[in-house]
Parts: sequence; C-alpha cells; structure tokens
Amino acid sequence: MGNKLILLFVILGFSVTPALAATITVSPGQSIQSAANAANPGDTIIVVTGIYNETVSVSRPGITFEADGLVNTDGFYITGNNTIVTGFIFDDVPGYGVNVRSNGSIIKNNTITKARNACIFVAGQNNLIENNDCSYTIQPYTNGGDADCFRFFGGGHIFRGNYCHDMPIDGVLVRDPHMDGFQTWNWSVMGGVGHDTIFEKNVVIFPENGKGWNIEEGAYNITIKNNVILANLIVLIIDGNNISFLNNTFVGGIGISDGLHLWRTNANVYNNIFAHQRQRVIENIDSSATITAGNNCYIDYGIMLPANPGDIRSTNALFANESKRDYHLQSSSPCLGKGAFDYSPSLSGDLNADSHVNIFDYNILVAGFGTKYNIFDYNMLVGNFGK
Repeated sequence: MGNKLILLFVILGFSVTPALAATITVSPGQSIQSAANAANPGDTIIVVTGIYNETVSVSRPGITFEADGLVNTDGFYITGNNTIVTGFIFDDVPGYGVNVRSNGSIIKNNTITKARNACIFVAGQNNLIENNDCSYTIQPYTNGGDADCFRFFGGGHIFRGNYCHDMPIDGVLVRDPHMDGFQTWNWSVMGGVGHDTIFEKNVVIFPENGKGWNIEEGAYNITIKNNVILANLIVLIIDGNNISFLNNTFVGGIGISDGLHLWRTNANVYNNIFAHQRQRVIENIDSSATITAGNNCYIDYGIMLPANPGDIRSTNALFANESKRDYHLQSSSPCLGKGAFDYSPSLSGDLNADSHVNIFDYNILVAGFGTKYNIFDYNMLVGNFGK
C-alpha cells in the first residue's frame, strides 16, 4: 500500500517524504490545488517560491500549507477543519485573501494586499488569526461596498498580532467605503454574529478614515485588549452585550475624531489610553447603553462621560515618538502605571476551571467582587449556571 501511495504522488508530480504524515512539496509549474486534493489529514504541503495563479479550495481537515520563500497565490477557501495556512502572499486577489469557514484553523504570518471586501473572512468556531499583514483592500462594487481588513462570524476565535494599514481612498479602487479593521454582523454563515472572541496585540492604522471595529446586531462576549488603533472612529457597536475594552491605546486620526460609539450595548472600559478624540471620547449614543469604566487615561479630548474612579486627564500622553506612530510611553508619561487590575470577564463563568458553572464559582465571584470580578462576570455566571 505504501509503495502505491508514493507512486500516486510521483505521477502527480509532487515530491513526497514517506511517513505516517506525508510532506508534499509543490514547485512552480505544479498545482497547490492538486496537492490539496491528494493530501490526507496530518499532511504538510510545502510550496516553493513562485507565483501560483489559483485559489486553493481546502475541504479535507488537518492539512498544513507552508510557504517556503516568497509564494504568491490567489487565495484560500477553507471548509476543512484544523487547516493551517502560513507564510503566503496574496496580492491583487479576486476575492478574500483567505476565506475560512471551518473550525480550529490557523491563519498565520500571511501578507494580503488588494483583496476584495476584506483580507481575511472567518466563520465557524475556535480559529486563530495571527500576525497577518493586511493593506490596500479594494472596494469591489461600483455602487459601494466595504474595504475592510478582517470579518468575523461565529465564536471562540482569537485575533492576535495582526497589522491593518494603508487603505487610501483613491476614488478608483476605493471610493466611499465602510472601512473597518474588524467587522461582524448577524449574517447566516457558520456561527452567526461574532461572539466569544478575543482581539489582542493588533495594530490598525487608519489616519484619515475608517474604524477599528464595527460590531453590530447582537455580538456578545467580545474582549478587546492590548491593541493599538489610530482611526477617526475607534469603535462603533450596536446591540452588543458584554463588550470589554482593556489596556488599549486608542489614538484619533486627522481632523475631528471620535472614540467609542455605543448603541444599546453593555460595555466595560478600563485601563485604556484615549488620545486626540477631539469630538467625543465615549458616547452613549441613545442613552440606552450600560457603560462601566475606570482607570482610563484621556489625552487632548472632547466631550466625554463624567469622571470615573482612577481616571487621568491630561493634554499630552508623552508617547515615545508620536510622529512615527511609536505609542510606547515615556517614563514621565501621566498615563504610565495608572491602570488597575484586569477587568476582563470570564467568557463562561467557570471561575475555578472545573468545566462546570455552579455554586463554587459563585462563591469565588462573591469573594472577589469589586476587586477581581465585576457585574459582567456575574451576568456570565448566572447565564451559564448549572451547565
């Protein structure tokens, strides 16, 4: 059987390392799609430097795709669970750079330029989107459309260390877009509206237009922490529940800039730097949002909520080098060391990590309420009690 398997790969033109999990090498002139069709769960496909004019459809689970050098292709469409795509270049692609509709997949260390609508689309459960570079997204329709970096649906995802930048409105490829770093809404794809998702250590640079996040239509349990965002509007949230903003640096763009626009949303906002939101910093748009906030540092700001415990207000954050977008803090910054504890709520209420939400978790919450836990943790625990 093993010899027949090797012979099959030889006929297809790929070199194979015979093992329980095979390594398949694809070189210029060969097809990544053919390799994907021939691979089995656990196999790794190494793609050698070159240009591959194909969009690769991946339906089999557990296959890893690795770029060896500068590999440019037209994108990936992934329905197979536990797929890994790492190190590729997607330049001027006909759709999304990577379209993920699976569970447990990893999209990492890729560079996407001139995708249509968004660089990466993610739906399903428990996918990791890490260290990808997205720029110059194209607005695909003459009558409008978006030019986003990332779209997310379903839950359990982690977006970590991604870089979204350079989305100029040129009047041709990008005309009048809704330009978002990250976007979700209630759409009938795998998992529906985004939920139970963490955003950490991402950087979005939209100095002239756009938003860091556009979260609408019932998204819930979203944690946004340790990100750096430069934009004219940091966040728009409509009908969100249990949205946390923790330890971020939010910087206003050119001209009149806004911070958080919250409609019918429950949010907690702690330990963030808000700089140059000269119009509104945190706005309860229709007076129906529930906002818990504290220990934020407000710099060169406009209209904002009443003062909260631990807030710092100043005219200069003393960033290391703001003109070069280095938002580290100088040692004399008024914001340095002024944050409090991490108010991030548990996404399940299982505070003792025993896979159940019960009276033991409730006792832990009561003992730490107001110092380690807050109302959002309580709501999560009650909603999952007995599970």
